[in-house]
Amino acid sequence: MEQQPGPVLQLQIDRTGQIHVPYGHLTTRSSLPFKIVNPLNGCQDFSLLFRLRGAPQARQHPLLATLIDEQIRWQLGIQENGSWFWEARQGESAYSYHPTPARQPILDEEWHQLACCFSARRAEIWLYYDGLNVAIYHLDALPNLTSAEYLLIGDEHQGLEYELSFYARMLGAEELAAPRHQPPICGDTLHVMTFNIWNGGRETGKEQGVDRTIELIQQANADIITIQETYGSGPRIAEALGYYFYLRSRNLSIMSRYPILSTVPVFDPFFSGCARIALRSDLSLHCLNIWLHYLPDYLGDIKAGRPFTIQQFLAGENQYRFPEITQILRTAHRLPEPILIGGDFNSGSHLDWIDTTAPQHGGHVLPWPVSKAMEQAGFRDSYREIHPDPLAEPGYTWSPIAPADPHDRIDYIYYRNTTQRGATLQPLASLVIESHPERYPSDHGAVLTTFRIIDGDA
Repeated sequence: MEQQPGPVLQLQIDRTGQIHVPYGHLTTRSSLPFKIVNPLNGCQDFSLLFRLRGAPQARQHPLLATLIDEQIRWQLGIQENGSWFWEARQGESAYSYHPTPARQPILDEEWHQLACCFSARRAEIWLYYDGLNVAIYHLDALPNLTSAEYLLIGDEHQGLEYELSFYARMLGAEELAAPRHQPPICGDTLHVMTFNIWNGGRETGKEQGVDRTIELIQQANADIITIQETYGSGPRIAEALGYYFYLRSRNLSIMSRYPILSTVPVFDPFFSGCARIALRSDLSLHCLNIWLHYLPDYLGDIKAGRPFTIQQFLAGENQYRFPEITQILRTAHRLPEPILIGGDFNSGSHLDWIDTTAPQHGGHVLPWPVSKAMEQAGFRDSYREIHPDPLAEPGYTWSPIAPADPHDRIDYIYYRNTTQRGATLQPLASLVIESHPERYPSDHGAVLTTFRIIDGDA
C-alpha cells in the first residue's frame, strides 16, 4: 500500500496557551493567539486534525480561523455550551455547524478529536467528531477554503490543551475512524422518507415547527430521509436524530441512520444531490434527493378555472421540470447499485391522472413527462406500487394545510434495483404523513415507504 504523506505542520499548545514546539517566528515563550502564515495556502485539498481536552468555559471562542484582509473566511472553535462549531462565510453566502454537547461534548476533561477535511475538486468539506463523520457540506458558494494568507490560532482564553495537525490532502474516513463508533447495521427492512419541511420547518414556529418536524421523523422511525427546503435546519434535525448528514445545498439534504460513504455530483445542487450509503459491510445503495421547479403552476390554473390544452401542458413541462429530470437521470443511469430517488417533484403522475380520476383533476387526463421519464428509466413508484388504484388511494401530498384547494400527489419515493446479481428492494408499505397532534409543520405531506431487503442468494 502506498505511503500517504504525513502532516505538513504540527503544533502543541498547553493549558496556559503556550506552544510546545517552536515554529517560524513562534517560540516556546509565545502565547495565544498566534497568527501564522498559512501552510496550506494554494493546496487543492487539506485536512485539519485537532486532539484536545479541557474544562467547561464561559464563552464561545475560536480554535482556528483563516484570515483574508484581516477578515475571517472560516473558523472552527468551542461553543459556550461545551460543544464545538464550524462556520464559513464569503459575501452573502454562509454555512455553519453547531452540534449539541449531549451528542458531541468537548469540554468534559476527556480527550476528543475534531477533524475537517476539504476537497477543492468536489467543493466539499467533511466534519468529524471522535472519528465519526457527523456532517458533509457541499460548498458551492465557497469553492476554495485554502486561499488565505494567514491563520489565526486560538485567542487569549486559556484552559485547553490541544494538538493541531495540518495535512495537504483529504484524510480518508478509515484514517479517522475510532473503535468507539461502530456503525449500525441494517436488518431486512429499510424505512425511507421524503419530506419537504417548508422553509426549514419554521413556518409554524421558529422552534416548535422544527421540533415537530423532528418528532414526525422519529415517530416514523425513518432510516433515510431526503429533505427539501432544509434552509438552515438540517444540522439541528440531524443532531437530534443522531444521523449522518449531507447538505447538498441550502435546499436539499440527506440524513441517514447508516454511514454515508461518498457523494455523487448530480446536475445543479439546488435541484439534486446523491449519497452512497452503507447499509451493511457488503451492501450499499445510492440515494438521490430531488426538487424540481414549481412552475408551471398547473393546480393554480385548475383552481382559477383557466383552460389549457395538452399541447400547452406539454410545452410548459418542457420548459423546466422535464429538462431537469432528464439531466438528473443521466447521472442515475450510470449508478450500479440499487437506487432510491425521493423528493418534491412539483409534478403529477401519469399513473394518477387517468380516466377514472379526471373529475378530481379538472376533467384532465395528462401524460406527465416527468413520471413517464422515471418509468422509462426503470424506476418504480413505491407508493403507487402498494396502492395501485389512484381513485381509492390518491396519496395526496399537496397540500394538507389547504383542504379547499385542488390536491395532487407531487412528492415521491422511487426505486430501481440493480441489473446485476445482488440484494434487491421490495416495497412492503407506503403511506403519506400529514398530521401532528399539535400542528402539522409543513405544507407538504411526507411520504414514508418501508422496503424489504432481499439478499441476492435468497
